[in-house]
Amino acid sequence: NGQLLADDELIDIKALRLKAMDFLDNNGDGTCTFCKGKKNPESSDNPAKAIISLKNDRETKYGTYITVQNEIVGAYNDLRNREAQRLYGQDFTDMEATYLNPETPSGVKDDLKDKVKNIQDLFPQKFSEAETATSN
Repeated sequence: NGQLLADDELIDIKALRLKAMDFLDNNGDGTCTFCKGKKNPESSDNPAKAIISLKNDRETKYGTYITVQNEIVGAYNDLRNREAQRLYGQDFTDMEATYLNPETPSGVKDDLKDKVKNIQDLFPQKFSEAETATSN
């Protein structure tokens, strides 16, 4: 029916990005020095261990599936942008786009390579797709 569950809770798609960000940035084990989360022991330990699992049923519309994926990727990008601004004074998405652009001069790419990797390591994008559930 186009409904979305997150942590067994019915939520609106508009709330998914913030819910994912709260999970990724939680810092439940207190080891993350840059996290700003609530340190909820019932949520993720730290960004390196946080894995978001997607599960859809066979009747899920493709547009809904893509929207959910986009919101999850958006959560990672928002957190990566926050850290890139803090560390380098620029958005991660801009840094990554410049780094991946084949027309970017090699000197600029060399300068961005370690920065992009550092930000990716702070919030590694880990999400899995569970097998498609069947509707009964």
